[in-house]
Amino acid sequence: MTPEEAYQKILLSYGGLFAQELRKQLELTDWKYAYGFNGDAYGAPPPDGRNPKYKGEGDKIGTGKLRDSITASLNTSTNSIIIEMLSYWKWVNDGREKGKYVPIKPLEEWAERKGFSNPRSAAFGISTNIKKFGIEPTYFYDKAFTEFEQKYAQEIEEKLFLAIEDFFKKITEVSIK
Repeated sequence: MTPEEAYQKILLSYGGLFAQELRKQLELTDWKYAYGFNGDAYGAPPPDGRNPKYKGEGDKIGTGKLRDSITASLNTSTNSIIIEMLSYWKWVNDGREKGKYVPIKPLEEWAERKGFSNPRSAAFGISTNIKKFGIEPTYFYDKAFTEFEQKYAQEIEEKLFLAIEDFFKKITEVSIK
């Protein structure tokens, strides 16, 4: 294995671990639901008719599509890791401010999976609530990055140092004509 291949193998290995950490963060069960963009939407009394009985916590796995879409691959031309996931990850991570309706089709699929008797109607109601209250950010990407860095920073540094050291050893073995 060449030093560059060893380096790429290390990158890809840790890219996979980072993708795994992203999936883990989405599966955590302490994400608050029915909260608005600016936090708790349940003042006393609940604002604008919002019912506090729907307050709670859960994971961020609706259909599982976002979690299952997370992959890591290697860009060999730049020796960098590419993390790919469905485009709506930004709204799951950063939240959504109130003021705009959201697409109905994904909400309808989610409501159907959750067993709502009328998924289309539920989707319109959810979209209306999101327009009215927004969605609180999860920062799952940011949290995954912090967790990953705390777990692996030292280890990555050591492994990459070994790969670089191996690379320089190989250079010194090259004979001059």
